[in-house]
Amino acid sequence: MLAIGLVIAFNSGGLVLTGGWLIMVIAYTVRKLPFTARAASGIVHRVDPSIEEASVSLGVSPRMTFLRLTVPLMLAGSSQAWC
Repeated sequence: MLAIGLVIAFNSGGLVLTGGWLIMVIAYTVRKLPFTARAASGIVHRVDPSIEEASVSLGVSPRMTFLRLTVPLMLAGSSQAWC
């Protein structure tokens, strides 16, 4: 169903991707996105919220807290999850 939907969506109009490599990348990304989101959600829930709260209370913006604190902790958690 996903393949038929992608062919119908990208087979006409201004953006024709059928028959090219880009449609394969889009299909693979759409197919694996729910699994990736579920894994990331589990890893984020393991991070202690008080660490993020401390960062924000020290004046770091929420965006920088996410990029410099949460993302590295998620990367470390993802490598431990596969061990």
